Amino acid sequence: MPSTTIDLSGMVTELATKIRENMSLKRIKVLKAGGGEYLSQYIHGDGNIGVVVKCKADKGDIFKDEEIKSFVFSLALHIAAFNPYALDKSKIDPAYISEQEEIFRKLMEKDEKLASKPANVLEGILKGKISKHLSEICLLEQGYVKDETHRRAGACRDRKKSRGKAGNRRVCLFQSGGDLIHAGSH
Repeated sequence: MPSTTIDLSGMVTELATKIRENMSLKRIKVLKAGGGEYLSQYIHGDGNIGVVVKCKADKGDIFKDEEIKSFVFSLALHIAAFNPYALDKSKIDPAYISEQEEIFRKLMEKDEKLASKPANVLEGILKGKISKHLSEICLLEQGYVKDETHRRAGACRDRKKSRGKAGNRRVCLFQSGGDLIHAGSH
């Protein structure tokens, strides 16, 4: 396969000269789509946030369907809007969960309304707080951007039933001026 060389530094210098702004290339990430894979991107209005989603399907022709393309695009839009920490609860580091439990435990200790509650009730409340927190930061547990009453996982299952198996393979979320926020295989 022939190698293509692109002078990114020269392109940035040319653009900086043209728009009269000091700028530099901080990072670049290359994603390639193979057979049965599809890339969709979303760049938020002012260009400060960009998301690339790579999906893979058991039926390669699924990505010819405009509804599926729209769905994958809405997934990228959702990621830009909600900035999920992980795909699902299983992808979260147990140390992070322990840290959050400690934070919630300390907050609960300061809550006078909870002072008279038995230990088993307090543990149930803590478990509920952790579960709610994880549902807010895990992509598949978050409300669907186009219908908050429907979780992301449900929207994915609906598409799978009607169109065949397709899954997120890779998600990259960039934010202007910062580091790569997420680059995970799922």
